[in-house]
Amino acid sequence: MYPKKRPTDIIRPKKAAKESNKPKGSQVEEESLREHAQRELLNPSENLTMSTSMVTGVLGMPAPGSRRAPEFHSWNPEELKEFLEEFEELAERHGLTTKEKTKMVVKYVDKETKKFWKRLEGYGDDYVMLKRKIMGAYSKTLLEDKPTVAKLVKLVKNSAKGSIEDKEDLDTYYRKFWIVAADLVEADVINKKQHDEYFWKGLPRELRYAISNCLEARDPDFESNQVPEVEKAIEAGCFVLRKASARGGWGEHQGRGRRGEGESQVMRCQRMR
Repeated sequence: MYPKKRPTDIIRPKKAAKESNKPKGSQVEEESLREHAQRELLNPSENLTMSTSMVTGVLGMPAPGSRRAPEFHSWNPEELKEFLEEFEELAERHGLTTKEKTKMVVKYVDKETKKFWKRLEGYGDDYVMLKRKIMGAYSKTLLEDKPTVAKLVKLVKNSAKGSIEDKEDLDTYYRKFWIVAADLVEADVINKKQHDEYFWKGLPRELRYAISNCLEARDPDFESNQVPEVEKAIEAGCFVLRKASARGGWGEHQGRGRRGEGESQVMRCQRMR
C-alpha cells in the first residue's frame, strides 16, 4: 500500500501561471494606458493644445486678462499698433468674422478705452473701418510728447472758440480730449471732477446752454449751473445736435435765439431716454 500524500506535498500552480492566463488584449490595453499616463506627465500641455486648437470662433479666443490674451491701456498709446497686430493674428487663427472682431477687440482694453472705441464708426459692423478710426484718433501730434495739463487747456480753449455743428464734430472733440485727459486722470494729475469740468469748458457756449436745458428737463435734480458728467453731456449733446440737424442745422438753431426753443425743447428732452 502506497503512503498517503500530505496536503503540503501537493504542488500548487505558480502565480506567474495565473497571470499568463490573462488575454493578450488586456495586457496590451494596460501597457497602452501606462504609456499614455507617462506622456501626460511628461507633456501636460500637449493634449491641452490639441483640444483648444479645435475650438474656433469667439469661444476659441483667450479670455480677457489671461496669459495668452492681448492687452491695451490708454496710458500706453505707443503700444497700439503691436496690440492690434497681436489681436488680428489671434482673430484670423480662430476664424472671426469682421463683426465678431469689432466686438472682441474692445474686450482686451481698459474700461475707459472700451467706452471710447465703442463710440467709433465701424463698431459692431466693420472691423476695417473701426481700426481706421482708432488709428486716426491717436494722431502723431497728440502722441509726440506725454500729455500735460497745459496741452489739455490749449485743446479746450481752441474747441470752445470753434464750432461744433453735428454729432461728428462732437465725437471729434471727444476723441481729442480723451486721448490727453485719460492719461492725466490715470496719473492722478487731475481728478474725475476736473476731467468733467475741462470737457464742459471745451464746448461752445450756445451748445452748453442747450445741453443744460436738456438735462434740466430730463432730471429734476439737475441744475443749469451744474457741470454734467462727460457721458451725460455727450448723450444730451448728440440728441440736441441731431434734433437741430433735422430742423436745418445747428447754425439755424442758434439764429432762433434762446427763447425760440421754449417749451418744445423741454418736451423733446423729457422724451430723450
